[in-house]
Amino acid sequence: MAYFSSFSHTCLQRYTSLNVSCTIKQHRAVSRRRRASTHTKSSNSFRHIEGSKHKSRALATVHAIAATSELPAELKKIVDLFNMVPDPKLKYQQLLAYGKKLPPMPAEDHTDDNKVRGCVSQVWVKPELRDGKVYWQADSDSVLTKGLAALLVQGLSGSTLQEVASLSPDWISEMGLQQSLTPSRNNGFLNMFALMRQKAAELSHAQQGKGESASAGPSSEEVDTSATNGSNAGKQSGSTPDGSRKPVYEILKEELAGPVHALSLDTKSPQEVQ
Repeated sequence: MAYFSSFSHTCLQRYTSLNVSCTIKQHRAVSRRRRASTHTKSSNSFRHIEGSKHKSRALATVHAIAATSELPAELKKIVDLFNMVPDPKLKYQQLLAYGKKLPPMPAEDHTDDNKVRGCVSQVWVKPELRDGKVYWQADSDSVLTKGLAALLVQGLSGSTLQEVASLSPDWISEMGLQQSLTPSRNNGFLNMFALMRQKAAELSHAQQGKGESASAGPSSEEVDTSATNGSNAGKQSGSTPDGSRKPVYEILKEELAGPVHALSLDTKSPQEVQ
C-alpha cells in the first residue's frame, strides 16, 4: 500500500511537472508570436514613416525645382550654386566671397530713399534703367551684408522691371541660408529684396504713366485752330497764348447763341496739320 502511494505521488509529480512545462512552452510561444507581431507592426510603421519622409523630400525637391525654374536666369544660377553646397559654413564663406566682389557704390547714393529698413547693418540699394532692363547698385557697412546684397545685385541685374516686381520671395528659403545666418540677418535679406521689388514696381508704374501721356492726343474739349478757315478763322487767330488751341465751347460760343440748323466740324490732330 505504501509502495502504491509512493508510485502515485511520483506519477503526480511527473504529470504536474510535464503540465507546467507545457504551460511554460505555450507561454513562450505566445510571447514569441506577440513579439513577432509587434516587430512586424514596428517595421511596417517604420517603413511608412520612412516612405513619408522620402515622399516629403521628393515633394520638396519638386517644389524647389518649380520655384527656381521661374527665376531670372542669373538668379537661378546662384540659387543652384548654393543648393550644391550642403555645409552651412561653406555657404557662409560663399557669401563673404560675394561681398568682397561687390562693386563700389557712390557715396552720394547713400540716401534715406535708398536705405533698407529693418537691417542690423546699414544697406543701400539703387536701380538704374538701361535699354529696358534694370541694373542694381548696393553697398553696406558689413562684409556679410555686402555678400547678401551682392547676391541680389548679380542675380537681379539685367531683368525687366516686371520680372523683379512680380518675383516671389520663395526662392530665398530654397537656398538654405537659414542655417548660415542669424534670424536678424535673414530678415534683413528679405527686407533688401522687398525694397528692390518696391523700387522696380515704382519705376514700372512711372514708365506706364509716361507712355499713356505720350500716346494721348488733344483733349476732347479742345480743337486745333491753326488750320481752320472761313469766317471764324480771323476771330480764332491768336485767341490762345500759342495761337493754335482753343476750347470748342469758346469757338462756338457766338454761333450757338442763336438758333442752329446744322453744325459741321473739320478737326485735325497736330500731326495731321504738320
